[in-house]
Amino acid sequence: MATKKLIITIHDFGLTNSVNQGVFDALANPANLVTNLSLLVTTPGFKSAAEFVKSGKVPEHISVDLCVSLTRNKPCLSTHKTLVDKNGFFKRANTLKWDFSIIDTYDEEEIKAEIRAQLECFVKATGRYPDALTTQRSEHGDPKILIPMVELAKELKIPLRTPAWRWLQNYAAKQYVLDNKVPTTDLVVVGVKDWKGKYGYDLDDDLDVLIEKLKSAENIAELLIFVGYVDKELFEYSSVTYQRAQYLDILHRRIEKLNKFKQEFELISYKEVR
Repeated sequence: MATKKLIITIHDFGLTNSVNQGVFDALANPANLVTNLSLLVTTPGFKSAAEFVKSGKVPEHISVDLCVSLTRNKPCLSTHKTLVDKNGFFKRANTLKWDFSIIDTYDEEEIKAEIRAQLECFVKATGRYPDALTTQRSEHGDPKILIPMVELAKELKIPLRTPAWRWLQNYAAKQYVLDNKVPTTDLVVVGVKDWKGKYGYDLDDDLDVLIEKLKSAENIAELLIFVGYVDKELFEYSSVTYQRAQYLDILHRRIEKLNKFKQEFELISYKEVR
């Protein structure tokens, strides 16, 4: 009997409409193993994603978290001075080097206000509160973002995804979460190779290694997967493009690969992280 628990999260829900269509198709497949959707609110596909959530089409066993974005896209508030560039977009982190030093220029009160604004946008559009909190690029590994995220999680009495930095655990950040008694996961792993092939695990080539990595979590691990179809808009918003079709392909033609997760883990959602 599986003793380790695993959350399987579709990352970037709401990124674009082509991504959303992939998510809708994945959830409609009886073989789907996803247990959590990570919803962005500052992206082109947010409206259709939020309507899907509000309509009640998300299965009851699947949680929906608020994925706060602070280094990409346009903010919910238009009053920021330090968070945005001259065109009103968030200042961009250098993801080629995984450098988020741009956050050093952010005003803490503006960060807090924007996080709250993104929550309000989520609630207004979906008609519900999120089941958990996270950030799109693990920006909450930075204390300027982690502290208000923890405050909000405590207020809402919901979990916060374990902070990660360079896709590895930031132990000081995680300890801060634990010290504040905010429920969290033990480990987060990305289930796709990034465009340089340096980070993450491929669901085909690295499956066994990926599973062993997830099993190293003390209790609850989280696997982030990317789902969607490719169009021009997606190329403008993400370096992860054609890889998003991999999960859909496995669902439709090679489900026995994914069944390994069911054999090795108890699959749960963020609703069960307390």
